[in-house]
Amino acid sequence: MGFENLDQLSLSEGLQLNVSNGVDGSVVFIDTQSPKNSECRMEFGASPGAVYNSGEIKIVNKICCLFIRLGISTEDIGVISVYRYHADVMRKAIPKGVEVNTVDQYQGRDKRVIIVSLVWTERDGARRSELLSDARRVNVAITRAKHKLILVGCKQSMMR
Repeated sequence: MGFENLDQLSLSEGLQLNVSNGVDGSVVFIDTQSPKNSECRMEFGASPGAVYNSGEIKIVNKICCLFIRLGISTEDIGVISVYRYHADVMRKAIPKGVEVNTVDQYQGRDKRVIIVSLVWTERDGARRSELLSDARRVNVAITRAKHKLILVGCKQSMMR
């Protein structure tokens, strides 16, 4: 699923993400299309290594709120980021009770619904994300969901 504006992520799409109990709907990738959608581009904080994506934080917040409105308990929803700073910023925006942590903090644990915010977006001449290139970390992130895995990120950036 892709979109060019955060307002396009609606309740009906949230319902589709949630009510699908078949194998086809257990993993969803929401393509932020960062080259077209400037709201979803990676940003840098003041300190070295402080990487975050405010557009993805808005999307993840919207998805969490949709699941909660649909009756999913906050304790059953987990949000994962590869980047610590992004997780710290996201924790302030996500509804209370939804656990937000880094991949490393989620190791050995799971939730009914896991939302992974990939953060990284390619920039002209930018290097690849070392953390997202680590197969073990990616494996931990995508195997934490018991029922539903939602990946939020830029497809084009992830394919490089």
